[in-house]
Amino acid sequence: MEKKQQNTQNIENDLGIGNKVITNTRLIDKNGKFRVYRKGEKIWMHPYQRLIEMSWLKFHLFIVGFYIVINIFFAFGYLAIGEKALSGEYHGNLFANFFKAYFFSVQTFTTVGYGGISPMCFSSNVIAAFEALLGLLIFALATGLYYAKFTRPKPKINFSNIAVVAPYKEDIKGLMLRMVNHSYSELIEMEAIITYSWLQKDKMGVLRRSYTPITLERQKVALFPLNWTLVHPIDENSPLRGKTAADLIQENAEFIVFVKGMDTTFGQMIQSTSSYLAKEIKWNYKFVPMYYSDEAHGTILELDKINEIVEG
Repeated sequence: MEKKQQNTQNIENDLGIGNKVITNTRLIDKNGKFRVYRKGEKIWMHPYQRLIEMSWLKFHLFIVGFYIVINIFFAFGYLAIGEKALSGEYHGNLFANFFKAYFFSVQTFTTVGYGGISPMCFSSNVIAAFEALLGLLIFALATGLYYAKFTRPKPKINFSNIAVVAPYKEDIKGLMLRMVNHSYSELIEMEAIITYSWLQKDKMGVLRRSYTPITLERQKVALFPLNWTLVHPIDENSPLRGKTAADLIQENAEFIVFVKGMDTTFGQMIQSTSSYLAKEIKWNYKFVPMYYSDEAHGTILELDKINEIVEG
């Protein structure tokens, strides 16, 4: 009966990852992405989601690359028709004819139409008409993607690179990590959950991954204008009671952090995830304060101090 209750409790706390995941690598990357390789996934089946979640640099490189490639494709279409495809001089040099067709394609695709070059036969007119229609549709899609990316709330909650185990109240210690909002959006109604995950053998000797939520000194805050240090008191009720740094490393411990709140700029819920391995926990250290009072500005928050620690 006791074993059944233990298994039921472990299933309820496993976050949907399962207890059969016994890899020695982390379950969740520092940036919050699940370390799961989706073998057999067809990337082309989710183009909208891929483009929305793509970084701005990759997105702009994709747009420019697609723009160049699609015009090259149509340029070869005009070249395939021959010298009667486009007005103007037909050169004996293939490159000269290609660039002539390419820049005509650019003008048609963007509907600029300078008039210096024009289609001269039925086939080239058909291609130009189709390209102009395609250009309108693609620019409309690109505009929609730009709007979606700009209006999509993306949390910029930075977590400290390390966690610490430092003296807490009286004669106990606490596991501590901290985070700060790097965006200009105001975040309210913030809530944090930390789940402790580790490997252990069950009664049959099979290695399993176990999970349990750990209590926090403060799980919710109404406002988040400064940094927030999450503290788990290592008291008699803590699953970390009596454990050392070596114990956590041996059991491949990982602390999974989940934070959610309300973005007042977009009026939408946001969430952010990160994790800490046992080797990313510094024992007998404490965080350096990140803010101080100033008469001219009120409170100064030093964002670059999020990872600063001292012995203590």
